[in-house]
Amino acid sequence: MSRVKHLSLYQVKDSNLLKDMASRTLHTLLLRGVVTKISFQDFKCLRILKLRDTALSEGIHDSVGDLVHLSKEEAIKADLVGKKNPYKIEFHWNTSKENARRNDKDILEGLKTPANVKSLTIVNYSSDCFPTWIMNMSTNIGGKWISLDKLVVITSSGCRNVLRLPT
Repeated sequence: MSRVKHLSLYQVKDSNLLKDMASRTLHTLLLRGVVTKISFQDFKCLRILKLRDTALSEGIHDSVGDLVHLSKEEAIKADLVGKKNPYKIEFHWNTSKENARRNDKDILEGLKTPANVKSLTIVNYSSDCFPTWIMNMSTNIGGKWISLDKLVVITSSGCRNVLRLPT
């Protein structure tokens, strides 16, 4: 599997597979229903990252499924902002857990994108406003706000409660 460039994982709970793939030349990673403790910092060549119903970081290995299981602190530990290569990032929330989902804004606040992201997709986000980094179209790296000037595509779908879009 040393030549694999695109990988989709569904309902996987063994993070060893991801650890083995991290140092390889993986360009696209789609995780759906995956529970993992790996840091995305290990994926040096990653260009596209899609997260659906996924628990991302250390300390949540007993979580199941949806991004709703993340806390803001756990989202920050995922350190997406520290990645240099991803140019397309997608965040998807599961609509079947409508009542349980109250912290989408906190989760998305913790999942800041790298400054060089070109495409951002947000699906089924339930909060009424986007976090500051999206509204300002900038990301905070090391205490300094950097404009997302490479971001040319923003897609939102199923974000019924959002009252205001970024300007």
